[in-house]
Amino acid sequence: MRHEQLNKIETYDIVEPQSARVYPELAVPDVPAAVGLMIVANYVLIVALFALTIASAGAAPFMIGVDLVFLAAFFSVPFIFLNMEPEGSRRPSLARFMATGMQTYTGHVTGGSALAQMFVVPASLALGVLAIGIIVVVGL
Repeated sequence: MRHEQLNKIETYDIVEPQSARVYPELAVPDVPAAVGLMIVANYVLIVALFALTIASAGAAPFMIGVDLVFLAAFFSVPFIFLNMEPEGSRRPSLARFMATGMQTYTGHVTGGSALAQMFVVPASLALGVLAIGIIVVVGL
């Protein structure tokens, strides 16, 4: 057994370092940067809807401030990580993404289907906040 040979250096496999530079794989190579900007815009819209509809209520300004701090933290960390990638130009354009779609674990997904899956939660949150704001403003 191999674990019985741990004290013998000649039994180890020696791996020589490669001379060619190895680059890490992109985090999201199939998704264009424009989709990330759309996600940020959707969450900014949610906070703006809060600010427009319930900013005059009790502790709402404090809640909106906390939301903005969390929003900045939530999107600045991925922004920093994605800017550290060496070859960001390999990402497709939004038009190409919509035309070709992307490959997932369960198979190919069209661009529209992928966007629908990415935006179902943020868009639902925005519509929910808008409905709450209408209820607050109208006073139902």
